[in-house]
Amino acid sequence: MHAMNKEPFRPGPATLTTAALLVIVFVLEVALSGDEVTGLLAPSIQVLVALGGISKDFLFDQHQWWRLVAGPLLHADLVHLVLNGLVLVFAGFLVESMVGKLRWVAIYGLGALCGGLLSALLNPANIVSVGASGAGMALLAAVFVLAFSLPEPQARSGMQVNALRFLVPSLLPIATSRSGGHIDFAAHLGGALGGALVSSLFLFELKRAPAPTSPEEFVSSGKPEARLFTALVAPLAAALVAFTAAGIAFTARDAPALMVLQNRAKPSEWLGWLRSACGLDSPLSCVVLGKALARGDGVPRDAEAARALLTPACAARDVDGCFELGALEYDAKHLAPAATAWNTACDLGEPAACRNQALALSDLRRPEDEPTIRARLQQACPTVPAACADLASRIFEEDAPTAVKLAAQACDGKDAFGCWLSARFLADGTGVEKDQGKARALHQQACDLGDVRGCNSLALFLQRGWGGDVDLARAATLLDKACTTGDAQSCANFAISLWQGKGIAKDEVRALELFEMTCAAGNSGGCDGVAEMVPPDGRPAKQALFEKACAAGAASGCLYQGAGLEHSQPQDFAGAAKLYREACELGDEHGCAWYADLLKKGQGAEQDVAMAGEFYRRACEGGLEAACGK
Repeated sequence: MHAMNKEPFRPGPATLTTAALLVIVFVLEVALSGDEVTGLLAPSIQVLVALGGISKDFLFDQHQWWRLVAGPLLHADLVHLVLNGLVLVFAGFLVESMVGKLRWVAIYGLGALCGGLLSALLNPANIVSVGASGAGMALLAAVFVLAFSLPEPQARSGMQVNALRFLVPSLLPIATSRSGGHIDFAAHLGGALGGALVSSLFLFELKRAPAPTSPEEFVSSGKPEARLFTALVAPLAAALVAFTAAGIAFTARDAPALMVLQNRAKPSEWLGWLRSACGLDSPLSCVVLGKALARGDGVPRDAEAARALLTPACAARDVDGCFELGALEYDAKHLAPAATAWNTACDLGEPAACRNQALALSDLRRPEDEPTIRARLQQACPTVPAACADLASRIFEEDAPTAVKLAAQACDGKDAFGCWLSARFLADGTGVEKDQGKARALHQQACDLGDVRGCNSLALFLQRGWGGDVDLARAATLLDKACTTGDAQSCANFAISLWQGKGIAKDEVRALELFEMTCAAGNSGGCDGVAEMVPPDGRPAKQALFEKACAAGAASGCLYQGAGLEHSQPQDFAGAAKLYREACELGDEHGCAWYADLLKKGQGAEQDVAMAGEFYRRACEGGLEAACGK
């Protein structure tokens, strides 16, 4: 043993081989990640998962035990690899010089396994752990323990102090982040405990007799320590070989799915392989195939087949499977199943799924879901700007200052709706001092980001000269462009410009076409235009159009349909009263006033002066001054 201590830091084959293997695997990670690699050479999460990242679900739910060996070979980025490499060089050479390569393998391997197990046990299900940190901590713990075999106190304390300089900071559970990831203290602790345990067994052998000149001499000596060591290392070596072979097989099986995920191949090019791999219980291949079938991406769209693949993947808590299943169900208008699938994906750490769940619950229109909707939007807001805007739109009436901040945060994140909402708050003075100039600039930003509401609002600012100069020609150009996207409000406003010749050549024919189209789509502005442009002899045609608009939820459609019935021959006051009230309930103040007129006279409904007064009040509060004195 004393001879070994004369050169305590000489390079050893086990350490060098392991270091080279870590570099080779990292190069493979980067190569498979393709364009998704960041500036720190951080591979994509899909690649880390496919190559063997460790998590609670993978180990305990899906029984993918091979990840305990594959995970420690992977690294999250170049910095992660370099830091673990430094620990490997410092501690690995030292431990290998003291105990030999076979015992080094036992310490390193057991540390990696214990680190992976404790990581999976203690971390949340959505955390994927990679890296040789657990094995590195095992080597550092071994340095500290094995130093007790040194006879010289100064050498012993020096070695232990150096080991603790690395070991102690690595075991302190401080919330430290790096490259978007987190230090896995659970893996560090598990590795250190495993390394301390196995090196303690070797410590007794080192203290009782000089170390053999070779590992082979030690194994063949027949000593109790040798038999114990053989009993420990042989199963561990066999497990390492078996798990490594399984990892290589699983990696090869998932390679086509990885190629598709990285946009380096189309699903149709690997369709047969994807089906075969999915049949061999490859969750990644099933999800990739299900996604392709759900979207018709390079293969014929087949919603049922996609659902059959994605449902079990989501049940196995595969985040991508749940996300894609939610999108499939949402497209099919199955809102409750979509919300359920996205709820699982959100719980597994996908922020976009949190927002999507909120959208699906909003579409269900169940009052009891409002707290969940807001909680999910709040959860997604830090990383999904659109979620901040959605939340702002829900809370501005009760907490305007917070809504203003959320909308600004969304706009800063290049969310068009957030910019438009911020502009509206500034224009109306909601939770902030009115500023038409800033509102105009934000409408411009929203329009530039592709939000037709921003373009429509900007056109209004240009027409009225709010926050700047009047520019009718530019306003008409913006409305024309927005109308081509199919936005009914923009088309109705553009029709007004055409009808009045504001900033563009007057064209009543096209204006009427746009009014009729937008009214039929349920736009009140379009119905207003039809009511003004179509002469009295065109009333039957208008009535059919207004009836369609009313059915689509346009208040003015109900209003004008009711007016047609009231003034028709013979007059239909009952039908008119019903439609006026419907228009009122849809928010049209004229509908409230006209319904009140009929109630007051007892036409089409039983006379009720008190109720008429209530509807006049609603019309007055809606901004109709003529109703305020009635």
